[in-house]
Amino acid sequence: MNAAIDAVTSTAEATGASEILILPSNCGVTITVSAEQVFSQIAPFHEIFRRGGVAMRLVELEQGKLTLDVVKPEAFRSLLEKFGKLMVWRVDEAGGRKLVPTLCPEQTATALLACEKIELLPPVRGIVASPVLANVNGTPQVFGKGYHPENGGLLVTGGTMPPDLPIDEAVTALRLLVDDFDFKTPGDRSRALASIITPGLCSGRWIADSVPADVAEADQSQSGKTYRQKIIFALYAEEPRRIAIKDGGVGGTDESVSQAMLSGSPFIQIDNVRGKFDSQFIEMTMTAGGMVGVRVPYKGEVQIDARHFHFFLTSNGVETTRDLSNRSSIIRIRKRPGFAFRAFPEGDLLAHVHALQPYFLGAVFAVIRAWGVAGCPRTNETRHDFRLWAGALDWIVQNILREAPLLDGHAEAQERVSNPALTWLRFVALAVGDEQRMGQELSASAIAEICAEHEIDLPGKHQDDDESRRKQIGVLMKRALGNDAVARVDGYKIERREVEKYSEAESRYRTVKTYVVSLETA
Repeated sequence: MNAAIDAVTSTAEATGASEILILPSNCGVTITVSAEQVFSQIAPFHEIFRRGGVAMRLVELEQGKLTLDVVKPEAFRSLLEKFGKLMVWRVDEAGGRKLVPTLCPEQTATALLACEKIELLPPVRGIVASPVLANVNGTPQVFGKGYHPENGGLLVTGGTMPPDLPIDEAVTALRLLVDDFDFKTPGDRSRALASIITPGLCSGRWIADSVPADVAEADQSQSGKTYRQKIIFALYAEEPRRIAIKDGGVGGTDESVSQAMLSGSPFIQIDNVRGKFDSQFIEMTMTAGGMVGVRVPYKGEVQIDARHFHFFLTSNGVETTRDLSNRSSIIRIRKRPGFAFRAFPEGDLLAHVHALQPYFLGAVFAVIRAWGVAGCPRTNETRHDFRLWAGALDWIVQNILREAPLLDGHAEAQERVSNPALTWLRFVALAVGDEQRMGQELSASAIAEICAEHEIDLPGKHQDDDESRRKQIGVLMKRALGNDAVARVDGYKIERREVEKYSEAESRYRTVKTYVVSLETA
């Protein structure tokens, strides 16, 4: 121990004070020496933490929600008083030194928070609202409320310990959460189940690698895409950080995501995405596989663990970059007109999950335990960029949940969301269905009218006249179908035909392209 800190300890004993924090002065106590004593004394209380070289603490927002917040110098001044009596060395009348009570100046608070000795504070990688089933050297261990350095500095802020469930009961409970949704394919259902289990695997560090974004897509509004994600949030007793789509620059989407990550909450939701979604920051975060830099006001960039976070997007027809589609788990559902989710004593399914949250969390834990007992096996699934995640969840959904292979039908969805022409063609097929014109031969002009009626934008269109629209539809169809006569998009078949039609203006027959939309049969 530094001699100056030893002097503080002996002085505390001599004065009978239980705790003394000695601040820097020009009487032999440097900023570094003071910071070492101050942070060493604060650390065991687990009230102020270190994250990327920045001091942070838990604060309560509205409705009891907890978040991590940067400790600012003006707040640190009074926070110090919770942990001891503030003293400082001064020169006495005889030219010697004496300890006197003091207040912490803001300049001193700033200097202490900027000192490298902040590393003495306990590190925190994030917060979760309910218990975690952690992988402790290959052995499952449940962590309840409190700070857990053995799990990378995870802070569990509450929750009830979940029950131990037999695996068959756990599988039945988790299937209940997806049974009422009309998934596009069995693979979509499997990915929905995987999305329920993935946060539990990550928070417990069973998977210490990148995981994809949950991209919920529906054919129509009010189909349940956001509702499905709400069930996941409820199971983990989390309230997501919701991000509104904004233009770039200050206050842009990436900056909002950065601030959401700084708060430490694991779930970040970008709801109701319309048109193209392009975020290089989110793409980088999901592939970081470790630390990523986020901006902190007045502090510059802070490095935090990106593996703590899960991204959720919802859309009725998202268009993304190829990179983002490769980092996504796309889960498609169809609307059931007039359908109502089953009722429970508490109300709907979401209310049921809220009421029995520890039970459903226990179901997730049971599945993870079963996978752990089996030796954490993985399949050789290679159809996703995140192969560790894909292999693990593919094994779990097939061998424990007894569902379809994880990535069946996924490549088609990835191709479509990253191809503007195919995304547009999907909207056209849905609109043709709404117009009850399936099986009809439609000209480019007819399709242009349908697009106008349903407010479907034409990608790449610059001029807004009939001829320009017709030409652009021909371009889009060429891009979507290529040299083939048929394209298949999300269960729809779009066929290009060439027919001979008589032109009154030209007094002759001419070859005209038409397009027929129909439901694809098995």
